[in-house]
Amino acid sequence: MGMQVIRDVIVPTVAVGTLIWAVYAGNRSWKESLRIRKNEFVRNYTDDFYSAKELTQHFFDMDYQRFTFDEDDLGTTKETELCRLLDYLNTVAYAVNEGLVDQEDLKLTTVGYATRVVWENARVQWYLGHVKTSDPKTGATAFGHFRELGLRFYKSDPTKSTPEIRATPDDVEPNP
Repeated sequence: MGMQVIRDVIVPTVAVGTLIWAVYAGNRSWKESLRIRKNEFVRNYTDDFYSAKELTQHFFDMDYQRFTFDEDDLGTTKETELCRLLDYLNTVAYAVNEGLVDQEDLKLTTVGYATRVVWENARVQWYLGHVKTSDPKTGATAFGHFRELGLRFYKSDPTKSTPEIRATPDDVEPNP
């Protein structure tokens, strides 16, 4: 009878306990690995941001309200640099949208701050409106991940009201 109890009760109980512990430990290890990957993502994007002088210069110009952009800048190096900044932030936003990093993880970082500053800039809003109207086939989706993340950041700030995306420079106040 004693061997029967060991075989029928104790061995399965130990086996189930061991299985539960293995799942728990594996899940904990997986979560830790995911947390490390998210940290690496943010660090790498921050390093990339600071290593590209054009990206940081446009960001600082926007942050200090020195950034200007109008119709005369279309087709110039300045537009190429702006597109590069928007594309960089679009790539970051894509990673957020795909769940590689959480919006909340990014929100309080340099790259998160840059996303908000760039998205809120009136000249960038004009440019996004220009792209949207100048290319009706793909313009509305250009920098789409950046547009979505910028809007989510903006809406999560209770001190802001949602701006319109404009299509003409006349609709936007000039930079001071």
